[in-house]
Amino acid sequence: MSTEAAANTTQEILGPEAHKTVTFKGFLTDPKNMKSLLIFSAVLNVLLFCGFLAKPSGGGTVTPTATLTPIVVRSPSPTPFITESPDAHKANLAKCFSDCESRDFLNLLKDELNAYKALKLSGNYTDLRASKCYGFYTAVAAIDIRYTSYFKAQGCGISEQYDAKSSEYKIGTKYYINSSGNNWDTASIVAPGQTEAVDALDAIMQVQTINTTYEQRGSERVRILTADGTKVNEFNQVVKTSVIIKADESYHLVYFFQSQENSFKQEKWFWDYGVPNEIKAPL
Repeated sequence: MSTEAAANTTQEILGPEAHKTVTFKGFLTDPKNMKSLLIFSAVLNVLLFCGFLAKPSGGGTVTPTATLTPIVVRSPSPTPFITESPDAHKANLAKCFSDCESRDFLNLLKDELNAYKALKLSGNYTDLRASKCYGFYTAVAAIDIRYTSYFKAQGCGISEQYDAKSSEYKIGTKYYINSSGNNWDTASIVAPGQTEAVDALDAIMQVQTINTTYEQRGSERVRILTADGTKVNEFNQVVKTSVIIKADESYHLVYFFQSQENSFKQEKWFWDYGVPNEIKAPL
């Protein structure tokens, strides 16, 4: 076949565009080529986007899997107890006696009084409603061991009738009361949790406002704390209340007074702190 014949055959197969020169501009201006290029570009962008999501962070460095180490929770070590020297303790007591606010002084006084298990006290109690009064003497051998006897007190007024009471022992949860002669009746009670001296501090600390003054008693100063207030009594009446305590520089409670309007009043004197008392059950 001649060259001319071959060319004619090719033109017949490929059509009139067979001998045109193919250029980049011509390729882009061809609608069919543009459609194929757009499809190819879209597929490539999807593949690149998926590859970006799968790419590890940190500039291509694969972060190693973190190893979970169990945390051992340890109990805090106990704070070492620092014992105050006797001289430092004595100095702190003296400073607080003069400088401490009333409640801070009462808290320190309570700590000191809790150290005493033995003491003596006496006083009087007046029932203002019944116009009855009695005096008493109590010896305390331990918090839950005490003996009390009763008598007609000078503190009772002329208008009050002496309310005679029988002597009694409180030994732990046992209560012994003298019925006549050497005869004693018994009952079960709840053992006291603290001495009467600490009870007195609880009474004044219940009042909101507490005032402090001082007086001289021999060679020692005495701190006087007074608390006057009001309360609602069992008859739903608002009544006046008053509590007074006196403590010396040795942190001994020496006097306690308490009253409630139209109800009662009582006085107590304390001494012999730490002096042993021999008390045994009468049976």
